Amino acid sequence: LTSGRFQKWISLVRPDDNYDYNEALLQFNLSCPVLDVSIVGMRTVDEVVQNVKICNNLDGRVDFAKIYNE
Repeated sequence: LTSGRFQKWISLVRPDDNYDYNEALLQFNLSCPVLDVSIVGMRTVDEVVQNVKICNNLDGRVDFAKIYNE
């Protein structure tokens, strides 16, 4: 997810941060009401399985109206 760029940036600004941001980033994209498709590269079967679990977890979606006060 993000070709690892976000994770590399986080490791630079917060070297002690061990949080796995992949689910949060994908849930954010899947929550966006103006996006029809979220293209996610996957290199392993484990990544596919994990991403399917994330996609099926509707409780993880973000309420954009609360974020943008719309």
